[in-house]
Amino acid sequence: MIANMVVLNPKRREAVFRAIADPTRREILGLLRHRKHTVGELAGNFRTSRPAISKHLRLLRRVGLVVTKTKALHGSAS
Repeated sequence: MIANMVVLNPKRREAVFRAIADPTRREILGLLRHRKHTVGELAGNFRTSRPAISKHLRLLRRVGLVVTKTKALHGSAS
């Protein structure tokens, strides 16, 4: 018996495989497996721009492989 098996529809499965076909995205997933990172921390591991890493993260988020959280800034502006 296989427990907790996730069954994806063919379109979603294809999107997930396309997402993990890219070596940069696979490395991002590997880094995130160990702990949470900010976009800046992730970008520091690559020879590419922060916007490029953000684009990879958006794709990973869209296929459900990454969840992001935004920290709110607290304080007052004068």
